[in-house]
Amino acid sequence: MPSSPSPWPTAGPQRLVDALVGAGVALVFTQVLFSPEPVALLRRAEATALTDLAGALERTARALERDDDELAERAMNSLRDLRDRLAELSRARRASSRVVRHSLVWRTRMAGVVRESENAGHLDLLGGSCLLLTRTALAMSLPERRRLAPGVRELAAAIADLARAPGDRPTRQRAADRALDLARSASSPGQCQPAVAAAAAFQMVATDVMVFAGVDPGQAVQALREGTGESQVPDPAPPHRRSRRC
Repeated sequence: MPSSPSPWPTAGPQRLVDALVGAGVALVFTQVLFSPEPVALLRRAEATALTDLAGALERTARALERDDDELAERAMNSLRDLRDRLAELSRARRASSRVVRHSLVWRTRMAGVVRESENAGHLDLLGGSCLLLTRTALAMSLPERRRLAPGVRELAAAIADLARAPGDRPTRQRAADRALDLARSASSPGQCQPAVAAAAAFQMVATDVMVFAGVDPGQAVQALREGTGESQVPDPAPPHRRSRRC
């Protein structure tokens, strides 16, 4: 009785074809359809960190107005705890870098992603300068604290506005302009040493806001020193929007 032909000679090539099809489908899904958007990842982390910074500075302003040591301590603690938020931002920066390197869709947009990642890195400096501002401001006398409080509140409002739309150029420009105006009016002659230190920290916060918004660091410092001119914010990197077809 003749033996039936074995199915294995054709099964091998068929399995290879199935594997190739599966790999192709996986590449389409991971590289084209559902690759994460690195700029969007960064913006979400930026917004969270900026919101926390604005809240901490608002608490600082209230503590300065009321001479409230307990509220001041809460503001200090919230700024120290910001390290966790900034750690999340660092993870988002690393994730966005991996997406750009491995995604065919995003590789062509690498320059914009790198620029936004560098901007996000400035939030580390902003967090440190906010903590310095709170510490130096609380070393001042009560009348000096109350004079500084409105400016701290204005800085908090500028950062909160920036947190609502960190990828919007007009919002960034508005925040940079407000920060520059506040920094120029921060110090006056005849201040005592604690007030001078607080004014310097205030200007540092304002400068870091400008730099995060996209102003060149050298331009920001020059605009502050000269007391004239404006700071121009470039267009931020736009998130990729996939087209939808019916």
